[in-house]
Amino acid sequence: MKSILLIIVLPLLLLANTREELVRFIFHDYVLPTGYPTVEENITDPKWNEDCISDISRLTDSMSNGFISVMYHFHPVNARNEMVVYHQGHRGGFDKGKKTILRLLQNGFDVIGVSMPLKGMNSKPFRRHNDMEKLESDTLCPIEYFIDPVITALNYSCRQNVAMVGISGGGWTTVLSAALDYRVTESFSVSGSAPLRYRNRRDYEQTLPGLYEISGYEELYRLAADNGLHCQIVNVFDPCCFAGRFYCDYEKRVQEETSGEFMVFADSTHRKHCISDVAMNFIIEKMMNQ
Repeated sequence: MKSILLIIVLPLLLLANTREELVRFIFHDYVLPTGYPTVEENITDPKWNEDCISDISRLTDSMSNGFISVMYHFHPVNARNEMVVYHQGHRGGFDKGKKTILRLLQNGFDVIGVSMPLKGMNSKPFRRHNDMEKLESDTLCPIEYFIDPVITALNYSCRQNVAMVGISGGGWTTVLSAALDYRVTESFSVSGSAPLRYRNRRDYEQTLPGLYEISGYEELYRLAADNGLHCQIVNVFDPCCFAGRFYCDYEKRVQEETSGEFMVFADSTHRKHCISDVAMNFIIEKMMNQ
């Protein structure tokens, strides 16, 4: 009996310890940020004059060193009382994901749109993410500027079960956010990451040595799945990044080592760096049936 308990409990304890180490590394604290964004309700934005939107709240997360994240909480007309955080990648603000956001709203999900640092309506104290490396010190890890807005949005939501969908760099943010915060119980990362051995490009946030010495990508996937469900959506013919079937090397292993559900959805229906209609249909179906 003792050996059976060890087999069950030990991996869970190791994952919990890894999560704590990640929090300490990124935030130099033993707990995740507890702050809330500044909220402006019932704002008007002509870009988002859509029938499926009841109203919009603007959320502002003001951080150190001039980093400001501006997020929108979109309230649907026909609400399901379920929240989704949508995170856009390197190509611009969350308005670039308008098609995805509208699909979620049309299906009754509240949506919080978030952009990466330096993108969209966010402040721009640096030109590129790689330049943020200059801020590293014994008391600051710049990765916090990528994750703090998500945690702050989750604090604002006051929910214990939130889904998260991200594309590209937003997919990477989705993986790390879910690995850090148990409130992200369903996460879908589209063309967002791959273990370091499969990479041919360097993004500061995705290859920072100290961070991935604590937890490699496979372990991050396990942590994210441990909350409930983590789905890695791979665009097999993606012209930008993370294309191919590299996931075959670790998919089964991660599935066997998580207490939750890890899955890969290989999308070979297109040749774009995007969330396809096929992938979006899959995401919505999974969220509605969880």
